[in-house]
Amino acid sequence: MSAGGSSLRTLGISVIVAGLGLSMGFAAGGALRPSPARQSSAAPTPSAAEMESAVDSALHEPDLLERTTRLNELFGRLDAENVSGAVSAFDRLLIAADPCSVRGLLHAWSGFDGDAARSHVLTWKIPGKRTMGILETSAASAYF
Repeated sequence: MSAGGSSLRTLGISVIVAGLGLSMGFAAGGALRPSPARQSSAAPTPSAAEMESAVDSALHEPDLLERTTRLNELFGRLDAENVSGAVSAFDRLLIAADPCSVRGLLHAWSGFDGDAARSHVLTWKIPGKRTMGILETSAASAYF
C-alpha cells in the first residue's frame, strides 16, 4: 500500500472515531441534562400568599444573578392559582423591578393566560414598563 493510501485510511478512521465521539457526547449530554422546571418540579406549588412573599423577597435581592435565579424558579411554578400573588408583589415594586424580571413574569403568565397578562399591563402607570409589557405579552402569546 502506498503512503498516500495509508494517510487516507488514517484520516478516514479518525473522522469515524471523532463522529462517534461527538454522537456519544451529544447523547450523554441530552440524557444528563436537567429537566426544565415547568415540566416537573420537586417543590410543591406555592399558594398565592406564598408566591407573593417569595417574589417580594426575590425582588429585594440585590445580587442580579441570585435574584434572577430565584425569580426564574418561582416563574416555573407559576399557575392560575398563585399568579395573583406574584402580580401583587410586582405591582408594588414595579418602579424598581428590572426589565428582565418583569419580562420573566409576563412570559410565564402568558404561557397559561396571555389575555389576562396583557389586560393587566395596560393598567400600569409607568409608560416604559407598560410598553414593554404589551410587547412581551404579545410576543409570548405568539410563542405559546
